[in-house]
Amino acid sequence: MTLRDSQNTAILIESNYFASGGEGNVYRIISPNKYQNYCVKLFHGDKVFSRLDKLEYMINHPLRIPSNTQYKICWPTDFVYNNSQPVGFIMPLAFSGSKSLYSLYLKDDNSIFDRRKDYGIRNRFKLLFNIANAISNLHHHGYIIVDFKPQNLLFSDAGQISLIDLDSIQIMLGDLLLYSPTAFTQEYAYPKEINNISQKKPCSKYWDTYSFAIVAYQLLTSIHPFIASSNLKTPGGDEISDRLDFMRYNLYPLGKNASKLRVIPPPHYYINLLPYKIQDLFEQTFDLDKSCVLMEDWMATLLESINNDILRSNPFREKKKPIFILRTRLPNEAAAGDFLEISWFSANISNLTINGNVYTNQNTARFKLNESLSLNIVASNSQYKCSYEYSMRPSSAFCINCGRKYYSSSDTFCTYCGIKKV
Repeated sequence: MTLRDSQNTAILIESNYFASGGEGNVYRIISPNKYQNYCVKLFHGDKVFSRLDKLEYMINHPLRIPSNTQYKICWPTDFVYNNSQPVGFIMPLAFSGSKSLYSLYLKDDNSIFDRRKDYGIRNRFKLLFNIANAISNLHHHGYIIVDFKPQNLLFSDAGQISLIDLDSIQIMLGDLLLYSPTAFTQEYAYPKEINNISQKKPCSKYWDTYSFAIVAYQLLTSIHPFIASSNLKTPGGDEISDRLDFMRYNLYPLGKNASKLRVIPPPHYYINLLPYKIQDLFEQTFDLDKSCVLMEDWMATLLESINNDILRSNPFREKKKPIFILRTRLPNEAAAGDFLEISWFSANISNLTINGNVYTNQNTARFKLNESLSLNIVASNSQYKCSYEYSMRPSSAFCINCGRKYYSSSDTFCTYCGIKKV
C-alpha cells in the first residue's frame, strides 16, 4: 500500500502488519529511506477523526529526548494520508529486536532476565529504571500516560525500553486540561482518580506512578500485587473479589490490612527479599492513605538497588528448593542477651533450624541473641539443603581508620591501610 505524508511524499508500507491493537494496526515502512527507522499506525475505520486534534498537537510538539538514552518514546511525527484523507500517523520504530514486556513477566526463559538468578533480578531493576526514566520525561513535558501496562512496553535484551501506543495520552498545558485520556485498563488504574475519566477531570502523575508500581511488581514476582482472596464485603454488601476492589480498599497483601485477607498467594512473599527501600516504595504506593510517590523516587531507589551488593533471586520460580523468607526487619542495634521476635514464610521445607534449634512447621519464634548477633538458618528437604545468615552487627562500607571504601563488602580488613573492619 502506498500512502502520503504531509509533504506529499509517497510512503510504501508492507502489506502485512507486525502489530495490532483495538484501534489500529502497525506496519513497517519499505520506502523512502528517510523513514527506515519509522513505522505507520493505521486506525480502524474512521477512528482517526476523533484523534485528529490531539495527534496534530503531539506532532507539533515533538518530545526532546537526550541522545544515547536507553529508552524510546514512540511519539507521532506526521500524519499519513490515503486519497487526501488522514488514516493514521508515522512514529519511530522500537529498538531492534524488541519484544513485549508482557512476555517477560510471565516467563523466566530469557537467560538475561531470569528471575531464578540474582543477576536476572538486577537486570530487571535496570529495565524498570529505564521505564521510570521514560515516564519521568513525559511527566516533565506535561503528559500523563494513564493507559500504562506491560502490553504497551517493549524491551530488548540490551535492556532498552520502548513506550508504544501513546496516542490515548492525557495532555496538560500548565493546569489546563487540553486533551483527556481516551483509554485505561482497570487492573493498572489509580483508584483515587478513576472517576476523573468519566468526569473529564485531569489525572495526576501519581496515576502513572501507581501503574508503574504494578508493572514493577509483576516483573519481579510474576503476580499482580492485588491477587488474593478474602471474605470481605464492600459497604454496599457486594463481595470484594476483583483486583480493582482490592486496590480501592487498600488490600495490598503485604500491607497494613494483610491480616484481613483469607489467602495470600506465596509468590507475594518474595518482596520481603528485596532491598528495604523497594519494599517501602511498594507499600507506600499501594497504600491510598499515605503520601504519594513520584517517578523520581523510584528512579533513585532502583539505581541504588542495582548497585546493591546483595540481591536475591526469586525462589518461587525454583519449585523444588527450600524457601525461607525472613519477614521481620532486624534491628540496626542489638546486644547479646537481647530477646528477638521474628516471623518468616517457608515452603518446601522438611527440616528448619535457627541457631541450632528446630523450628520446623513454625513461622514465628522468640529467642535470646547469641554473642555473634546473627541468625544462622538451615532449611532442607529430601533434595536440597540451603543456608542463610543474617547479621545484626553494625557495619560500614568505609574504613573507620583511613575513610576509604572497602574493595568488597565481604572484606574483613581494609585493602588500603590494613585495619580490621569493625
